[in-house]
Amino acid sequence: MRVRSDRPCPASGRRPRQGVILLVVLGLLTLFEIVGISFGVYADTEKRGVTMFRDPARVLRDETGIYAPIAGQHLVRSIDEEVDFRSDMESIDHLAARARGLEFDVRLELELVRDAEARRNLNAILDRIEQYENALARLRCVLFQIQFGDDDRR
Repeated sequence: MRVRSDRPCPASGRRPRQGVILLVVLGLLTLFEIVGISFGVYADTEKRGVTMFRDPARVLRDETGIYAPIAGQHLVRSIDEEVDFRSDMESIDHLAARARGLEFDVRLELELVRDAEARRNLNAILDRIEQYENALARLRCVLFQIQFGDDDRR
C-alpha cells in the first residue's frame, strides 16, 4: 500500500516527488532514441531517390543534437530540484514541426517517383520519421508528467 502525504518532506521542505527517477530514466532513454533516429534519417538520405532530402535531414539532425544535451541536463537536474520543462516542450514541438515538414515533402516525392528502389528508400525514410515523431511524443509526455504530475492536464 502506498501512502501519499501532502505535507512537505522534513529534510527538503517540499513534497516528495514519487516516481520522478523512473520518469527521468525513461526520458533519457527516449532522448537517446531520438538522437539515434535523427542520425539514421540523415544516414538514409545517401540512398537512391532520397538524396534531395539530405539538407532538411541534416538540419533536423543538427537541431536534435543541439537540443538533446540541454534536455538531458534538465532531466538529470529534475531529480533533485524543480525544473521548468516548458521551453523543452516548445523545442520538442519545433522538432516535431520540422519532422512533419520533412515527412510531407517525402510523401509528395513518393507520389511522383516510379522507380521501385527509390520508393523503398522513401518508405524507409518515412518509417524513420514516424519513429522519430513517436519518440518526440513520448519524451514530451514524460516531461509533461514530471512538470505537472499525472493529475494535472494543462
